[in-house]
Amino acid sequence: RRRHFDSHVEWIKSVVPKKNQDYDESYFKLYEEYGYVALLLPIVNKVHRVTSLLKRGGAVYRAETVVDSLLDLAGYALNAAAILSSQHSED
Repeated sequence: RRRHFDSHVEWIKSVVPKKNQDYDESYFKLYEEYGYVALLLPIVNKVHRVTSLLKRGGAVYRAETVVDSLLDLAGYALNAAAILSSQHSED
């Protein structure tokens, strides 16, 4: 398990910043425009996606696995934490 955990952390550190750049930092822009709710919507959507995949027995949906969705969920949560942490450090 530890090996998988470490591998997933490395994947997140490598891929999430690239995804943020590919999406033109849209997660951060949405937060600036819509506030806290913009942080939660992608997270809630991913939770629904994971729930749906698990109800199907963990089936792959459009080439996305449960693990893929969970890693995306972790990325959104880390982005939200970074936003909130930077806000608090500016106070």
